[in-house]
Amino acid sequence: MKEIWKDIEGYEGLYQISNTGILKSIYFNKIKIKAAPLAKGYKNVMLYKDSKYKHFYIHRLVALMFLPNPENKLQVNHIDGNKLNNNVNNLEWCTQSENMKHAVKIGLLNAKEINKKRFGKPINKLSLNGDFIKKYDCIIDAAKFNKTMPQSISQCLRKISKTCAGFKWEYA
Repeated sequence: MKEIWKDIEGYEGLYQISNTGILKSIYFNKIKIKAAPLAKGYKNVMLYKDSKYKHFYIHRLVALMFLPNPENKLQVNHIDGNKLNNNVNNLEWCTQSENMKHAVKIGLLNAKEINKKRFGKPINKLSLNGDFIKKYDCIIDAAKFNKTMPQSISQCLRKISKTCAGFKWEYA
């Protein structure tokens, strides 16, 4: 594949990104910038403009500059599961649901890990007077035990509803 370079939108004349996931600074004589992996494993950089730094993930920059997104999907998926492979041919726009299903399909996650990520914070069940009753590892466990939907408990945790299943709920 032929390497193609484009100015990064909003940073024209300062930085360019290639379709292979390489970033360079135009301002500093076309120096290639090393992207550092974060704890989650994605390569990221800080771009400087108008006396301010802004954080960007390399895979998102490549997708924004080289991949059409007609459905306005919000996430970028690494097709091969390798977070360091930011080649445009390895990226696709997706929804959070599509991203999670793909991760399960290629073996990066299992369904239990997904539920734990979505609902994994410990929560407390309280009486209507606010007295502590029981602690649960996650919303899923609390919902099963109390025969209700996880979303209903989540609404209490987010202060949308005051009670669920006759109890108050809070993060532990």
